Amino acid sequence: MRLPSPSYPIEAAVAAHFPALRPAQQRGLTLWVYGAILAKSACEAAVVTALCGLGGYTTVRQALREWLRDGADKAAPCRTAVAVTRCFAPLLRWVLSL
Repeated sequence: MRLPSPSYPIEAAVAAHFPALRPAQQRGLTLWVYGAILAKSACEAAVVTALCGLGGYTTVRQALREWLRDGADKAAPCRTAVAVTRCFAPLLRWVLSL
């Protein structure tokens, strides 16, 4: 699924502040953030509905849910899970810089 051009600044910010994440993980986080901004909610159903223009409802929902799963539970088990503990320090630095 290709990200829409309005999400490019979000993608750049995520890449700058979370360099330890793989590019696919950064895109997944960007998708969640962009959808939450559009939906004005972080509720999965609201985010999926806001992003339906990128694909069908079930396609978008599956992409978002796949990003949240652990590595072994993903459709392609070789994909690594997002290490939340590795994201905490960069997130804290980003918040404190604001």
